[in-house]
Amino acid sequence: MSRRHFGNVRKLPSGRYQASHWHEGRRYVAPDTFDAKADANAWLDLVHSEVLRGHWVDTRGGLLTVEELAKEWLGSNPAKRPDTWATDDYHIRAHITPALGQLRIRVLTPRIVQQFVTNLSERLAPATVARAHGVLRAMFAYAVESDLLGRSPCRGTKLPRRVTRRRGLPTTDQVAALAEALGPEYRVMAWLGAALGLRFSEVAGAPRGSSRSPRPVHDGRRNGNP
Repeated sequence: MSRRHFGNVRKLPSGRYQASHWHEGRRYVAPDTFDAKADANAWLDLVHSEVLRGHWVDTRGGLLTVEELAKEWLGSNPAKRPDTWATDDYHIRAHITPALGQLRIRVLTPRIVQQFVTNLSERLAPATVARAHGVLRAMFAYAVESDLLGRSPCRGTKLPRRVTRRRGLPTTDQVAALAEALGPEYRVMAWLGAALGLRFSEVAGAPRGSSRSPRPVHDGRRNGNP
């Protein structure tokens, strides 16, 4: 056994070296053994520096798998809305767990996360990829806040570009054509929706004889613009 100011190093029967240290009354052993004694001492120096700066975390937390972290994270916020929880759970089951679930969280790197996003981008819409990455990022933010990891691997990830599509307003002639195609029974619904800006549920539930007066429908020719 080699004793030093911070931590201990001992040689195992296998010839490799094991490093350990005490923190707040508990003994912690390095997650890996080392080929050389100098490597074990270097690891202890790093840990000591992190302890002094208040940045040290229990490395055993990094032994959790991504799937285990996901389950813990899902149960960590009882105030989460049921629909949000269901969406997060879907992305975990459909995208995150199949690709990363069996990996230990300590081995994930920004490179692995980027490859995960790139693979998803080949078959999913950009918005879906961004949502899946958002769930993964929230999971690892929780891991950092819980001192399971010192740093999140979800940093600097390049997401697929979203294409913004502009939706034009229908002209008066287009609304008239739609109303005519709907027939006498539903014609008024088209005009109500277009003139008042109502959703379908509001149009369908509007009582007969409503006192709301329709606003004029613009065909896009305002202020002299064609």
